[in-house]
Amino acid sequence: MNKFAAAILVSILSCQAALAQETPVLLAKRDFAITYKPIKDGAETVRLYWHAASKKLRMDMPGVGWSVNDYPAGKGFLVAEEAKRIMDMPDNVRRNQLGPSPDAKFTRLGAERIAGHDCTSWSYIDPRAKGTICLTADGVMLRSQASLAGLEGGMEAVSVSYEAQPASLFEAPPGYQRMQPRPQRNR
Repeated sequence: MNKFAAAILVSILSCQAALAQETPVLLAKRDFAITYKPIKDGAETVRLYWHAASKKLRMDMPGVGWSVNDYPAGKGFLVAEEAKRIMDMPDNVRRNQLGPSPDAKFTRLGAERIAGHDCTSWSYIDPRAKGTICLTADGVMLRSQASLAGLEGGMEAVSVSYEAQPASLFEAPPGYQRMQPRPQRNR
């Protein structure tokens, strides 16, 4: 192989490696607990917990309760603590909680530092939403802004902990009344 052909091959392989890196890691590779503040004033903070081994996400919402999204099982549940009730999470709510879909198109925007941690900001567009997201190299979301079905919102991390999360944090509490979600009406 001559030097010119070798140089072209190296260039092609380098471009392929660069293109492969243009899609961010979307599922965190390690456990975390993060407190987020809303980007728009008026809403309360939200706390997210991630259990990497089971790929389960818990979201605590003050005054409402909490939810668990089980990624591998494709299901989740909502817990109303005060009422001691559990309801299966409707698919549309669960999908909207997952962030960008796997077929989203991403564009790297640049490096940032949020809550003391480095992240890369990306814009994305997919069939349901468009927005920006800032992710650490191992897939931890530090900021997200999105427009989905005419609604806009976002949140940004204010504190991040990478401590191991107990699996029990992601389980439905025993003894709560199980409720069925209301059927969705066709419009």
